[in-house]
Amino acid sequence: MQATNHCPTCGFLVNWGATFCRNCGSQLCTPTPVQNQQFTPVNQQSAAYTYNAGTQSIAGRRISITWSGSGGDLIWKLLGWIILTVITLGIYYPWFICNLMRYLVENTTANTP
Repeated sequence: MQATNHCPTCGFLVNWGATFCRNCGSQLCTPTPVQNQQFTPVNQQSAAYTYNAGTQSIAGRRISITWSGSGGDLIWKLLGWIILTVITLGIYYPWFICNLMRYLVENTTANTP
């Protein structure tokens, strides 16, 4: 089964990856394939590194995703949250997940170049 998309000009249903609309003939934007890129350190002057995930194309817009933080800081936080979860017999688990997600969101940025 092929994925489908709508033409931005006339709204006609077209196959995903098509370059032209079969109804009105207008040119369609085709998404660029996402390449496997390794995380590379961008800023090494501070204790917390900034890792660049490269530029991705999402819905035709190019977005640069970076993560800044230190692995040591994350490991110590995880260790503390796991100990609290074990001590409280799992009661702390929802707060553990919330704290983990908050840490990841606070250290992740998405910019349009």
